[in-house]
Amino acid sequence: SPSPFGFAGPLATAERSLLDSLAHSALAMSSLPLLLEQLASAQRAVVEALSSEYFCEDLEPPSCAFGWGEEALRDYFETGGESAPPKAAPAAPAADARPVIVCLGDSLTEFGSHVVGPKFADATLKNTPLASEVLRATDGNEEHGPGWVALLARDYQWRTTADVLNRGFSGMTSRLLRADLASIVASLPSAPVAAVVVTLGANDAAEGGVPRDEFRQNLDAICGALKELLPSAAVLLATPPPINHQVWPATTGGKGFGGGRSLERLKPYAEAVRQAAAGAGVRCVDLQADFTTRLMHWADTTHDGFHLATKGNVFVYRQVGEALRSAGLNPSSMPTHRPPALAAAVELLDDRDGRYARCRKR
Repeated sequence: SPSPFGFAGPLATAERSLLDSLAHSALAMSSLPLLLEQLASAQRAVVEALSSEYFCEDLEPPSCAFGWGEEALRDYFETGGESAPPKAAPAAPAADARPVIVCLGDSLTEFGSHVVGPKFADATLKNTPLASEVLRATDGNEEHGPGWVALLARDYQWRTTADVLNRGFSGMTSRLLRADLASIVASLPSAPVAAVVVTLGANDAAEGGVPRDEFRQNLDAICGALKELLPSAAVLLATPPPINHQVWPATTGGKGFGGGRSLERLKPYAEAVRQAAAGAGVRCVDLQADFTTRLMHWADTTHDGFHLATKGNVFVYRQVGEALRSAGLNPSSMPTHRPPALAAAVELLDDRDGRYARCRKR
């Protein structure tokens, strides 16, 4: 039977075996990341075997090679990397499409979409449908907004110049993002991507995380893949904010994936981000340095020693916003997005701040 994910050869066999086992599990959908990781592992084994067979150990298939069958990989190595399956043409964005700014990362990004502070959440949202289950389970203290991603989205939405999408995932590491990047990009809307903000390192630096040298290699690969997949997007790499190691252990008990976190442990990872940004020629938002040198009481910027509180979120919002503006993405000067009929109608409206004139320039 054909592969649901389009795999061929040994990968399709491995996929069918895994899908058969997942079909009998009520947790099939939650096991999808495991399936993809095992498929990636199977392909890595094929790549290693073929690179040895063709004496091409220094030749690494591009990021888009995930899913190639053995025949395509064999052609790739036989031609020294010159042959590759034709790429599917990306969907052309609509003429009036609004640009997109994508925020990639771990829970520091995911939680950046919080919209209120804990007191407001406790008093007003605890018994409402919005996040009600989470708020009840945490006595209303789960939200620590306004989050930095939500604040950026407000600025660009207020000026109707761009959409800000949150693609942060708790537990994300550079290793996982490198494996998942193509599928994440494929899930984005067909609008032009103006910028990608990548924030990684906090989970990589934890005990059981990703070694520093591999972290650097993963960042290099992620930057290269983003340039290949989204050639018109500005890429921003952010260093991980500092961790208050005196507070965080009380949250986790020092156990599991949360263990071993500290500012000293994070510093080499922040330096790796700086080096990767310089090597790739992309902007670096040095949050770690900014927190520790520009804030007198940076230890008060988290609510648990690790995840950002309101003060920390506002600071990250300002630093990332400044970097986006330096990349030419100022929400106040970008063209305003308006559908055609509305754009024609606003010709008759007062235009004191020039936003409608920007709309007419599109």
